[in-house]
Amino acid sequence: MKTFKFGISPCPNDTFIFENFITGKIEIPDVNFEWEYHDIQVLNEKASAGYFDLVKISFAHLDNVTNRYNLLSCGGAMGYGVGPILVKRNGHIFDIAQARCAIPGMNTTAHFLLSHFYPALSQKEVVLFSDIEDQVLTGEYDLGLLIHEGRFTYADKGLELVADLGELWQKLEQLPIPLGCIVAKNDISLETVHNIEDAISRSISNFDHNGTPVISDFIRSHAQEMELDVIRQHIQLYVNDFSVDMGDKGLAAIERMREIKSNQRVH
Repeated sequence: MKTFKFGISPCPNDTFIFENFITGKIEIPDVNFEWEYHDIQVLNEKASAGYFDLVKISFAHLDNVTNRYNLLSCGGAMGYGVGPILVKRNGHIFDIAQARCAIPGMNTTAHFLLSHFYPALSQKEVVLFSDIEDQVLTGEYDLGLLIHEGRFTYADKGLELVADLGELWQKLEQLPIPLGCIVAKNDISLETVHNIEDAISRSISNFDHNGTPVISDFIRSHAQEMELDVIRQHIQLYVNDFSVDMGDKGLAAIERMREIKSNQRVH
């Protein structure tokens, strides 16, 4: 029996996708997993150190770890209307060149998109994603880059949309937004990786006959935002056909991101 250390985020899309693994409803012959839950910034950092055998990382961080990991075709977060959003306090006036912005991580796709669309914004600091809304509300930062359930909660908390970076990406590129992916250590056999991919695709099945995700106590116990409607919206947005198989459009989106990053380095 091989035991692999697997890192995911505690966010509803990840716990929804992998719940059947974690609770033992889906098993892979001769394979066992030890699970850890971390914020995406921590997952990216631990992937850089080679800490996990399998791990959820930002697509924007993928090229930084290809010496250790191979990309899986499923289990990630990608799609349309799923991008990060840039927010400010209601009525707050700022100069983009002087503004201080809280971001969820330097190697995140969110930061990649922010740098791409707002190159003049240079004062950026990493803040735990679940704390960003409050930090902007208190005036600690002029702007906040929100991911995950922040898309559904910012307006009720007194924040105002500056830009939907995912929407900007989609208008320009006509491609899905590659947010997060699952990678596996490159010393894991191809047969084992294929078995894991097949099991992940089969595990994304906890929808009722109306296509509504079933929200278990397990998912709620890990969620930052406990409102059921928010959890449900989160899963319905981030768990989709690209989670089952990213396909040609997904691969095209990854390649386009690589091209943009390469041009940014050249300039």
